[in-house]
Amino acid sequence: MKRAIVFLFILGLLLGNAPQVYAKNNQRCNSQNFCTFWQGNPAIPRSIQGTITAFCTGSGITVDTGAGLVSVYGIGPWWYWDAQQMDRPKVGDTVSIDAQDVPLSTGVETFAIAITINDETIQLRDGTTGCPLWQGCRKWNK
Repeated sequence: MKRAIVFLFILGLLLGNAPQVYAKNNQRCNSQNFCTFWQGNPAIPRSIQGTITAFCTGSGITVDTGAGLVSVYGIGPWWYWDAQQMDRPKVGDTVSIDAQDVPLSTGVETFAIAITINDETIQLRDGTTGCPLWQGCRKWNK
């Protein structure tokens, strides 16, 4: 029983610090990033401005641009936003989004690269590779 409590305590410390290890101050790994999200799926840059009307599955939001509704995916986990010292968006927030339209087998999906809310910008993905910045360093396959 005592071992289990000690194990859970140590595990809690390790997991509790994981966001800071991987995403503190938007630092990137010095090693080459091997994420190939855009590879084979050429992305088309896009700017989106509007008001958030809803949250959708897949860590996404729906934005009313005035000309229609746009679903934007990949806004990242809560702890990444917290590590960047920025509040996650809420329904009703006015946002400006740098995004990429990516053709997938299920159709074209729009992924957030960076989001600006109230003159504060958070970088979410590498614009070249499409890698989520919250994934941290990938040091395998060198």
